[in-house]
Amino acid sequence: MKNWKYLMLALVVTMIVGTAASASAFEARGSAVITGVAGRVGSSSTYYDFTEVNVTNIAGSAVTVRVKVYDHDGTDVTQYCTVYTGDSSRPSIVTIATGTGTFELQPAATRKVLFQLAVTNKNIFGHAVIEWSSTDEKLRKAIIAHARREKRHGDVAHTTSLSVDNGQAF
Repeated sequence: MKNWKYLMLALVVTMIVGTAASASAFEARGSAVITGVAGRVGSSSTYYDFTEVNVTNIAGSAVTVRVKVYDHDGTDVTQYCTVYTGDSSRPSIVTIATGTGTFELQPAATRKVLFQLAVTNKNIFGHAVIEWSSTDEKLRKAIIAHARREKRHGDVAHTTSLSVDNGQAF
């Protein structure tokens, strides 16, 4: 009887922990990879690289988006990301989140995720993974994205377009 009580207690604890873990986990329903992501700041701010990703929700319901950036060694460097939205009342952008690439995206809305180093003498290049999740079990494709990388040296800038899933919804 004593063993039976311990077995039941273990079963209940396992169910509670398992439910809590699955509820807090980000369960991706779709994803795409972007190569050519880079961030660099020289010994002065006269030359730098940054990468920005614009993500648009094409679904009829809200989704949660996560953009994770990995460096040349596969280390997560998403802490250098900032998420922005526009501002219709003035010519600027509004910060939604810093140090994370996770955000809620309403239907037809677009957000900008900027990967830019704020520290000097670093050179990071690698890739990013865009993922989305939704409570809508029937939703198969929810977002489209476009990325660009800008390299500046003084007053000269070079911009490169980076393919995100060949421009297709994912």
